[in-house]
Amino acid sequence: MGGWETVLAAVGGLVLGFGLGFSLARRREQEMTRRMRRLESRIRASVIPVLEDRAQTLGVSREERASDADDAFGMAVDLSVSIQRRQENANLAFSDTLEVQRADLERKKRK
Repeated sequence: MGGWETVLAAVGGLVLGFGLGFSLARRREQEMTRRMRRLESRIRASVIPVLEDRAQTLGVSREERASDADDAFGMAVDLSVSIQRRQENANLAFSDTLEVQRADLERKKRK
């Protein structure tokens, strides 16, 4: 095999490799896109309604739980954060009350 044939074979192999790699990457990207759409659909159907109900039960206002996110993932995270914030505020007030009561009881026991 001469010099030109070797160069031509190398270039052909390179082009074939790039084409094959591009094709496989494109197929993988499409599969990942389908998978993300399915997951987003499942989140919208099952997770977000549960979070919305929980937020409503806790009394989180619409403004607090309103999400600027267009995707289901961002919406679920925003709802979760607002629920956690409300629960922490509710638990903090309750635990402070318990601490005061516990301190009062200990003072009464000492007397």
